[in-house]
Amino acid sequence: VRAENQPRSTLRDPRKNVEINIGKACNNRCVFCMDGLPKREDRSYMPWPQMQTELQRWRDEGYGSVGFLGGEPTTYPHICDAVSLARDLGFTRIAIATNATKLRLHHFTDRILDAGLTRVTVSMHGHTTALEDRQTRVPGNFEKKCAAIRYMVQRRREDPTILKDGLSVNIVLNGWNYKHLPRMMRFFYEDLQVDDLRVNYIRPEGYADGDAELGVGDLDGIAG
Repeated sequence: VRAENQPRSTLRDPRKNVEINIGKACNNRCVFCMDGLPKREDRSYMPWPQMQTELQRWRDEGYGSVGFLGGEPTTYPHICDAVSLARDLGFTRIAIATNATKLRLHHFTDRILDAGLTRVTVSMHGHTTALEDRQTRVPGNFEKKCAAIRYMVQRRREDPTILKDGLSVNIVLNGWNYKHLPRMMRFFYEDLQVDDLRVNYIRPEGYADGDAELGVGDLDGIAG
């Protein structure tokens, strides 16, 4: 996007940002996933030498912010090394978009935070076990994600320099959860104490292609 097409805002991060997809492999099976069921060849990860080259190239071009996407970036065998390399190259904002289930493991979370991660965006789409686990199709996901977020909040209380660019939740609004949006927002802000939220409307692609039940209905039906 050309800079002149963006309205000026003091809220927008001025650092040039690039996002790197580590591959489509994922440990969830979300009903609205745009990738659907990846083909075997799509489940491979970016080779480490290619990751090194990509990070160096974008830094050389003046980018100061990098985000790692998937699939699920925490399953990438080199994710902590990639975060560490990004920090050493001079990226000052280093983020992941994740389902956070692996971040419930304290040793892994400690390692990736110590490597230099500055922002985490958690994909979470419900404020109850029934709602979250139904959408991700992995039993126990709700409790795993809550545990991960609470541990990151605890780590930041102990050291305010951790996650200096924020802890966020990304909601995919769909026919199963849209009526609960206000309750979800209160839960994420008040109970889990995240910094910010982003709400995305479902796109009828991948698993959601042709599923009328997942479409968002009348927004007047949202409960307070």
